[in-house]
Amino acid sequence: MIKTIRDLKIEFNFDSGPFVIINSKLKNNSEYIIEFWDTDTLVYDATVSIGVSAMYSRKWYTDWKIVIYEDGKLIYEHQLDLKDKEVFVRISSNMLGDNFAWISYVEEFRKKHNCKIFCGTMFPEIFEETYDFTFWKEGSEWPTKSFYVFVVRFILTNLRNQFVLTKKIKIGCEGKIRFLTP
Repeated sequence: MIKTIRDLKIEFNFDSGPFVIINSKLKNNSEYIIEFWDTDTLVYDATVSIGVSAMYSRKWYTDWKIVIYEDGKLIYEHQLDLKDKEVFVRISSNMLGDNFAWISYVEEFRKKHNCKIFCGTMFPEIFEETYDFTFWKEGSEWPTKSFYVFVVRFILTNLRNQFVLTKKIKIGCEGKIRFLTP
């Protein structure tokens, strides 16, 4: 997403956690404080100049708020709100059982956030008549439309040299949504 304020072009997304870069053709020595908030908790802040990005690599869904200051004055604030937005959720597994297990969580995410789902899966034909999503077949041409992007991933943890499936399924912005427990 892009927001223009005066001569500043603020580009931001949540595809791999929150990301912000500020550009300007007129200003080149200004500094900006960028803050990433999880509800009421400041998770990360950075002081950046024009053309330098700030990002935080949390790989699951978070109700992010981005706050930007210039010379100590608030110039921009954005609260992530998916209501009525198009959200691309990609189920990254090619295993049929994984797709069956995760598709209902995608539906719960849609209900919780009241958003429109564009779902990527290896098996769209199985789910098309059951779920009110637009489907994209894995392996076909990547959608050119702009979406909020989340990916369902199979998460493993290393525990005493044994790999076990974690109890939480994380869906995420090209890797990130921590709201689901099977």
